[in-house]
Amino acid sequence: TSTLRAAVQGFDAAVIVYVGGEIDALNDDTWRLLLSEASAFASAPQQFMVDVNCVEFMSISSFLALAEEATRCRERGIAMCLVSVQ
Repeated sequence: TSTLRAAVQGFDAAVIVYVGGEIDALNDDTWRLLLSEASAFASAPQQFMVDVNCVEFMSISSFLALAEEATRCRERGIAMCLVSVQ
């Protein structure tokens, strides 16, 4: 059972995804889809921010998905930022 939860909020300067729970092999496809669809709402000069402060676990593949999405954002002229207090 997946514990991934997310909310997306748009502002003038940024689109922010607030993520919680666990991101692992069980929800990797959902995680990638979430990143792709949420980042599609951002347009330059907005930033695309992913807030993982409420994430309890992230698999290596979830970090790879972030890196791949950052590349796609950069190609569109959008800065992507990962937000975490850890």
